[in-house]
Amino acid sequence: MRAGTITVIAALLFAWPAQAMETPHDFMARLSARYRQMDHWPRGYQPCAEFCEPALWQVVKHANDRDEAALDYDPFCQCQDTPPNLPVQSIRAMGQSAVDVTLHNSDTTWVLNLRLDDGHWKIADVIEKGPGMRSLKARLAKFRR
Repeated sequence: MRAGTITVIAALLFAWPAQAMETPHDFMARLSARYRQMDHWPRGYQPCAEFCEPALWQVVKHANDRDEAALDYDPFCQCQDTPPNLPVQSIRAMGQSAVDVTLHNSDTTWVLNLRLDDGHWKIADVIEKGPGMRSLKARLAKFRR
């Protein structure tokens, strides 16, 4: 009994500390830092692999396979020239594992739907506000058919 107790105590003392969960603010800071590192996202939108859920990454990666103009701008900053910072207007929790980040520049408002995945946030979809409230994932999925 005593040896078992000592083993449990030793295991607790030498266990790796639990990794802290990334906050939505941390995610947006990490995403903005990536934007500051580059002039624009390259053809294929490779950084989306790091920041997007796999389903969104697949439709973004293949968006221009059939039509070069299907995705001719960066859907995350709603731009062609990368700004130094993303224009975050608000971050709103939509439950324990979902967050909506509203971004706004002079004439466009869009929402990044974030989902928590293994302690890190990922972009699940981008909703372009305005007539029709368009889902990026749904719009690009049409081009794959």
